[in-house]
Amino acid sequence: MLWCPVILHRGGPVVNRKKTIIKLVERITRSWLEEDYSALSACLDEDVVMCLPAALPHSVGRDEVCRTFRRLHAGRTIKKYDQAESFVNVIGNRSVACYLYRMDYEEGDSQCSELGADFYVFEHKEKGWLLRWRSVYTMENGSNDASDAIPN
Repeated sequence: MLWCPVILHRGGPVVNRKKTIIKLVERITRSWLEEDYSALSACLDEDVVMCLPAALPHSVGRDEVCRTFRRLHAGRTIKKYDQAESFVNVIGNRSVACYLYRMDYEEGDSQCSELGADFYVFEHKEKGWLLRWRSVYTMENGSNDASDAIPN
């Protein structure tokens, strides 16, 4: 079973920062789904690192991460995307967020379905909260009960 760490806090600044991170995760997701790369770029640290599954190389730097999203979209048409609620932990000026997702898409003549998890690390800087690290983990279709956690 896939899990993400969660620390619960009652009120105060940590809860407000947690809500900010959840909104930022939503903005990042919306930006890449809508292919709005300028909005996506505004959420990324200059030295952001993105690790994709399989044999795909890491992307390093804001411009390279945006180019990677463009390349992924160039060969795919996303038909459906569902994302579970984000789990967020905030400690000082850093935050970790993760969630499960399911995505159906066309790639060439193929109909594809992907079940996975996104893991984010954010850092608060002068410009606000920015994404420093993103790792994407995919699972074999039907091999994990985690798909039940994702709303349809």
